[in-house]
Amino acid sequence: MDTNKIQVFIMSQQFLFRQGIEHALSSVEDIEILGNTEVNDRVLSAIDTFPPDVALVDIDGSTDNGLKLAHKIRQRSPNIGVIMLSSNPNDTQLFQALKAQAAAYLAKDITADQLVDSVRHVARGEHPINESLTTRPKVAKQVFQEFQELSRRSTAEAFISPLTPRETEILNYIAQGYL
Repeated sequence: MDTNKIQVFIMSQQFLFRQGIEHALSSVEDIEILGNTEVNDRVLSAIDTFPPDVALVDIDGSTDNGLKLAHKIRQRSPNIGVIMLSSNPNDTQLFQALKAQAAAYLAKDITADQLVDSVRHVARGEHPINESLTTRPKVAKQVFQEFQELSRRSTAEAFISPLTPRETEILNYIAQGYL
């Protein structure tokens, strides 16, 4: 295991898809595949033992399992960047991916180069998923409403809101379609 390389773990119900992703990434000099497995909770112990920098999670098949697994990974290991992959990306899944704290949400029809770029961005701590909000006002509105609900629940919860008043204002403008 080379610690200078970006460590990646692949999770999908589809064996052939996992092999294809592994093949596409294995020839990249700065990326190392730690392993691949089906989407299930057993992967958590493997990730605890050999934590990757980036976890690729396929949310097709049983979307709930992939979303829940991504959320569990982020709860247990906040330093792991989660990239969710979907064959039918839509606003509902994007919103769920945001709630699961995914760093990126990608369509499966991307090129190998696009996947490599996303892995590199996420490994650097970037969140390409946030860029999706500027082009998806409906999702931005859902996020804005979620934060409004959070701040209504209690003063204590509002205090820990991750958005500043200015960020809330900007998100509101995006939700209204101004950007």
